[in-house]
Amino acid sequence: QIGPGQAARIPTGGMLPDGADAVVMVEQTESLGEREIEVKKPVAPGENVIRPGEDVAAGAVALERGRTLRPQELGLLAALGVTQVEVAMPPAVAIISTGDEVVPPEALPGPGQIRDVNATTLAALAAQEGGRPIAFGVVPDAYEAVLAALQRARDAADLILVSGGSSIGPRDLVARAINALGRPGVLVHGVAMKPGKPAILAAVDGKAVVGLPGHPATVMVVFHVFVREIMRRLLGRAPAPGPTVRARMARRVASAPGREDYLRVALEERGGEVWAVPLLGKSGLISTMVRADGLARIPLDREGADVGDAVEVQPWAR
Repeated sequence: QIGPGQAARIPTGGMLPDGADAVVMVEQTESLGEREIEVKKPVAPGENVIRPGEDVAAGAVALERGRTLRPQELGLLAALGVTQVEVAMPPAVAIISTGDEVVPPEALPGPGQIRDVNATTLAALAAQEGGRPIAFGVVPDAYEAVLAALQRARDAADLILVSGGSSIGPRDLVARAINALGRPGVLVHGVAMKPGKPAILAAVDGKAVVGLPGHPATVMVVFHVFVREIMRRLLGRAPAPGPTVRARMARRVASAPGREDYLRVALEERGGEVWAVPLLGKSGLISTMVRADGLARIPLDREGADVGDAVEVQPWAR
């Protein structure tokens, strides 16, 4: 126990003696003998002291439901002596690729054939968002085959992703098969965005189904805009806006009013400012997504962006 004008040496993190109300670091003191010290800086009551309940007060909510357990959340649980908590199961995500021209990545494509890029990309995206991807392979452009694959996926997964076959036309097999799969079926077929206009948003027997256009870049954009949020809800995560970067447009781009445009951009620092450099290219090119740092969003009420205009860039998750 100490009184006014007295001090006692304690280790860092040690318990204060009775009567003490502040701590001064030893390097800010000087010994004047065995029984006296000089304090070289003013010390206020409470300085360098953590009081009981200051970190988490008794009875307070330490972690809300839906919070992702990052290293800091795990550290807080350890501080509270909580070693077990209930967590969300990783949602099972069925991935179906459609198309007579699509072959597995390990195959050598023949004339008119392409390797299945989308299944690999979607599986990695789903895993990145906390899901458990299930590959259902490539399904030919036949109504019965698509419906059978959807039925197997419905029984095995919480979320179904189908790439290809979403465009409106005579080969529009996916929407018909979804409607036959269960109720309510297709909710939206066609979205005011580019790329990704033919996207299908559906629900079947309480499970979400998303039809993604077949082009690899479009698949990633539709996943970024729609599927990520669906997966957040399946995981019980609290709603939260994704990170954005404010940047200036490095070149002029046109956009049709009434449609959201998502541009692949690379971010560059120029003179202390961040600039978004559009990476123009067809939606069938995956290399532009590799070079891009994220997507610049052009709102539907704007007719493009001029050089120097401020844009909002949504970076890829890392």
